[in-house]
Parts: sequence; structure tokens; C-alpha cells
Amino acid sequence: MKHILTLGDLDRGTIHTTMETNGYTSKTKLLKSSIKNWWTIIDILKADENKELLVMGKFTEYVLFLFNLDEYKEVGQELLNLIQERKHLIFIYHNNFFGDFSCIKKNLWTDEVLEVDDEGDFIGYRKVDNSLEAWLIKYQDKTSPKEYLIKVANFIHRINKQGLNIIPYRKLVEIEIAGQKFIESIDQGLLFQLYVPKQRIWSDELDKFIVMFRDFASNVTDDDVKVVQNRTDRGITFSIYSASKKVNSDNIEELFNEFTKFLDLCVQDPKSAIEVLESTTQIPKESIPPLISKYSKEAKRLMVDMKHERERKLLLIKHELENDISEVEIGIDVAELLNNNLPMLNTPSDLLKNGNYTQNQTVILNPQYINKVEGIVSREIHGNIDFTFEDKQLSEIIEKYAEDKAELALLKSSHNELKDKSLPKSTKTVAWQKLQKFLNKAGEKIGDVGVHLLKKYLEGQLDL
Repeated sequence: MKHILTLGDLDRGTIHTTMETNGYTSKTKLLKSSIKNWWTIIDILKADENKELLVMGKFTEYVLFLFNLDEYKEVGQELLNLIQERKHLIFIYHNNFFGDFSCIKKNLWTDEVLEVDDEGDFIGYRKVDNSLEAWLIKYQDKTSPKEYLIKVANFIHRINKQGLNIIPYRKLVEIEIAGQKFIESIDQGLLFQLYVPKQRIWSDELDKFIVMFRDFASNVTDDDVKVVQNRTDRGITFSIYSASKKVNSDNIEELFNEFTKFLDLCVQDPKSAIEVLESTTQIPKESIPPLISKYSKEAKRLMVDMKHERERKLLLIKHELENDISEVEIGIDVAELLNNNLPMLNTPSDLLKNGNYTQNQTVILNPQYINKVEGIVSREIHGNIDFTFEDKQLSEIIEKYAEDKAELALLKSSHNELKDKSLPKSTKTVAWQKLQKFLNKAGEKIGDVGVHLLKKYLEGQLDL
């Protein structure tokens, strides 16, 4: 029997229907409660010795404030540690996620807190003072309200950065969408999803890259890893599944990072690629040389294909540009201009960058023709998805601050999904949630103004 522990009231029944459809039983515990009740939740998690229990929860503003009280510190940290050891999904309201709390504007909360007995059973609700200041006095916390708000915001940033699977939401329906996808992906053995726009530069080569990863994952894990392609008018979603579930969503990103490093070494330093397989996999030593030979050959072939695709795109752009501006005297050779603006890839894993082009070339052209150059090059790089100035900023931030190649690939994929108007709202909602999570994690490096502007921009894209 499969079990899910839900913390808080998650939805209007949709998630529970999905649980039942996929054969799960559920137990709900409330976090807006006393310390005694929190310890009963910990007892449930500790009884799950094989860590098979799924955990889904909602950290409301009130619950977030409880986590930061001194008397909840021990039980709160124990609870977070146990949750993180299991497959889990935690929802936080998007304003709270970025440090904006309702009590700043209203100085009000709901005026009841759950009371339970020593066994954790429901007794009733206890009335509480509804101001933050009075609330802190009640719990004998000497922190000022202003300092406490900063403390809570830092707590959210810390648990997000440390790897707790948190995603923001604005409406209950966004919890329902993400919750259903979470349950179904685990039940189906879904490991990884990447979305590639049609006509994007190197889209065919990225397709080959993903197939090579599937083959690599099957070899090093002795699992039947499959790739399923779902095509829309504007792009392709590659879904990678584990048939036996020997590989799971917890270790697939590490495996993907190992693969990108391995494949790059197959091109640059095959001897080091042997060392990678020997140190990170259980493949018998006698089987490694044939694998290295196979992947080196395929990786070098891929690099040739990438080079030819770039040359083909350069020629297409050059012809289109020359037709448009043939009557204008150009200060530098068109080919040189384009060569400086079209990305150059040096390793197979550079395919994951999605191709940001540089704009640091000084060109003696009428501004309207500079715009044409940028427009044509952008279209050939990004395919049939229009990238705005904000999109270019976000893309550059992702490339700069993504922690590894797996996160880079997933964030680029989410960015493209959010821009594809032909995708369903549910898919775009999940993509938005992943990008918002990244903005929170990288916020210190981006700066408050940058985070605020990109957050608003992403919300606007979701509502289109």
C-alpha cells in the first residue's frame, strides 16, 4: 500500500482524487497547532523507516512564523530534516516566498490556533491576539516585529537554498496542478523532462544529446530508461522514465551532471572519461573501454553536427539580412557581424545553454538595421518563440547562477515552456513555479530590484 502524509489543507478534493486514482491512502496533519502536535507528525515520519512515505504540505504565513519561534526551533528543524529525506513537495504563498507578509499591511492574522491533546487528537481552537507584536509577547520572543519579518524571510530563503522542494503558488488551483503532477510523475517513474522549441538552433543535436543520455543512464544503472516525445505545434517535450524505478527523481540530476561531464571528456580527454566511469559507476572495468570508444565517436560526431548547424544558420541569416539591407552601406562585413553574434559551442554540454548571443560588437549601421540583425539572429537561435529583453536577462541569469548542468537544462526548459502559447496552462504553471523558486534562491546575487522585476514579468507571462 502506498501512503501520503499531507500537512495542512491542500485543495478542494482534486489532489485527494488523484491520490485515490493512483492507489494512495492519505493522512492529514495540521501544522497550525501546538508543539505536541508537531511531535506527533515527527513520530509518523520516524515510523516510516524505509522512507517510502510521500509528504505534501502547505506552509502558511502563520506556520512560517511558528517555525521561527525559539520554542518551535528544535521540533521544526527535526521536522524539516525528516521531510527532506523523503519524496516531498511543499507549497508557500508566492508573496511570502519573496518576503512579503500580510501582517505588514493588515497587522492581522486569523485569530484561532488548533489545540490537541497529548495524543495529538483534536480538542478545539484557542483564540489568540491578532497582532504580530502581541503574538511575539505571548511567546516571550523579544525580537521586534520588523526584525522577526526579516528572520522569517531569511528562513524561507535558507530552506529553499538548502534543497527543500518548495514551490510558490498564487491560487489553490496552482497547488492542485502541481500536486497532481507530483503524484503522477512518481507513480509513472518520470525522472526528467526537457522542452525544446521547434526550429531552435541545435534542436536536432539536443535531441541526439538526450537520446545519448538515455543510453548512458541505462548502461550505468542497469535500468530500462525510456524517452517519450510529445510534440506540439511549437516544440517537443522529452520525458525520461525509469521502467523498474531503480533510478529515481532524487538521483537523476546527479546522473545527468555526470553524463554531461563524461561526454565533454569523451571529446576533450578520453582517458579522464575512463576515470569518471570507474569512480562513479559499477560498470565492470573490462566493459569500460568499448563504452568510451562508442561515446567518444558519438560525441565527436555530435560536435561536427553542431558545427555544421551553426554554419547553416549563419548562411541563412546572412542571406536574409543582405536581402533586407542591400541598399545600405555597411561599415563591417555582414558575415563578421553575424559570426560575432551567433553562439560558438565548444563542448556537447554547451547545447544546454540555449544560445545567448553577444551584443558587444560596434557596428556602423542605422539603428533600425541593428534591430533587424538582432531580430533575425534571435529567431534563428530561439526558434518560433519570441524572446523579449526581459527573457534575455532571465536567460543570462539562469546561465550565470544555475548550480549545475541539470538545473541549467531544467530552468531553460521551463523558460521555453512559459513562452510557448500553445502549451496548456497547467504545464506553464509548473514552469512558472520552477522559475520563481530559482529567483528566490539566486536573489542575493541578482539583487532585490532585479528579482522584483523578473518576478512581475514571469507572473505576466503566466497570465497571458
